[in-house]
Amino acid sequence: SRNLLVDLLNSLPQRFSSADTRGSALGPAITASLAALASRGGQVVTFAASYSSIGCGSLSPRDVPESTLYGTDKEPSLFVPRETFWRELGEECAEQGVGVNLFLCPSEPVEIGTIGTVASLTGGDIFFYPRYNPSLDELTLLSQLRRLFTRETAYNCIVRVRCSKGLRVSDYLGNIYQRSTLDVDIATCDSDKAICASFEHSGVSLDDRGNAYIQSAILYTTSSGERRVRTCNIAVPVCTLAGNVYRHTHQETLITYWTKQAIAEMSSRPLQKIRDDLTQKCAAILLSYRKNCAASTPPSQLILPEQLKLLPIFTLTITKNRALKGRNVVSDVRNYHAHRLVAFGVRPTMNFLYPQVLALHDLMENVCFPDQSTGRVEFPALMRDSYVWMQNNGLYLSDNEEQMILWIGGSISPQLLQDLYGVESMHELDPLNVRDSKPPLGTATLISTQLHNILLYRESRRGRKIKFTIARQDLDASEIDFSDMLVEDKNNDAMSYVDYLCFVHKQIDDAVS
Repeated sequence: SRNLLVDLLNSLPQRFSSADTRGSALGPAITASLAALASRGGQVVTFAASYSSIGCGSLSPRDVPESTLYGTDKEPSLFVPRETFWRELGEECAEQGVGVNLFLCPSEPVEIGTIGTVASLTGGDIFFYPRYNPSLDELTLLSQLRRLFTRETAYNCIVRVRCSKGLRVSDYLGNIYQRSTLDVDIATCDSDKAICASFEHSGVSLDDRGNAYIQSAILYTTSSGERRVRTCNIAVPVCTLAGNVYRHTHQETLITYWTKQAIAEMSSRPLQKIRDDLTQKCAAILLSYRKNCAASTPPSQLILPEQLKLLPIFTLTITKNRALKGRNVVSDVRNYHAHRLVAFGVRPTMNFLYPQVLALHDLMENVCFPDQSTGRVEFPALMRDSYVWMQNNGLYLSDNEEQMILWIGGSISPQLLQDLYGVESMHELDPLNVRDSKPPLGTATLISTQLHNILLYRESRRGRKIKFTIARQDLDASEIDFSDMLVEDKNNDAMSYVDYLCFVHKQIDDAVS
């Protein structure tokens, strides 16, 4: 019963207060949980503040600093399990229908590339709070924990994708376990997860007068114990003209697939080669369009298909995300974001790659309020992710599905700060306290109410809170994170969008000439 569990949890610190052993026994804990759930399946929620150092699956610090491995042939070793125990444990959990979720709050490296394998193979989640600060992270952790327990979840899932003659499934991408080429096992599948299946021609000609058919089927168990099957069918027109292919291409799906594919290659290829290949694929698609659909245009002109006119910027953003970007990024951060990106669906992937930035200092009075006749809420238009479009006296909110940052310009109006926070100077704000970062609910001014409505809408759409911080211009370290979100600028050890567009154009021009 609940009381027994609460009493047990309350007694644990006292029971082991005199224990001499110091360390984390994460491997044995998950193994014991698997033994308890093996016959019925379920979910395991674990909390850890350090890497596993006791019992099976124990780890030790690396012999060499990981920064010395970047740019070498050993770089991919940062993104594979150091001990085979963790992959074997993950595979066994997946076969038994046991999903593993990790809440990590470390002050030192925890080897997410190793212990996170258990979550990745079972369809579980990883929540990462480096240097955990209760005043900043507590509300987010509680919200994510509540979402984990309340969202719709299926157990013991088996997924199969079928297609009509002339096509075949070439690969599956996601936080999954694939025992055979036909079926995919997912111990727990919830409403926040997505998997990707890619197709190729099987050598048999397709009939361009008809359709190609695709069916996805998932066999799963509900939380009430019912075994069900859900199927989705789609008929796709077959075409032979290149122009029709480009006209009906879905750009967001293509970018999501490229992102998952690039993440899957991290364990076998250097990051620089992955980034270079992404640029080459972008240039190859645009070159093919020029040759087959716009051959008469002058070589000096860059021609972009209508449905793929944002392909270069989104390709650039893939190379700038924290899993793949240049510069030294600790492997725990890269592996965490790799896990998240592989699990994301199309919309959160696009929002993560190209964060949504709003200008809040000049909102219209009727924005962010329900319309009296329709009941719909109108939100302000998004702006481009670049400092070029920002002002020093402005207030900007950036959201990438993992973190929201409120940037406060150095020349911001004191009245605007008074309306938001009840202070006249941004020096009076504490960016390390979430209660000071978010405007107080009691502030009933127009701008405060509008911002709260935006935050509530974003939270309701996601079903959970995400980390919220402020970045005061030239004052806070969080301004670096905000700057990295402005993906059209030169940052993250990569070109600006304008320079990248010129670079891609030159590659196409060289190929044409």
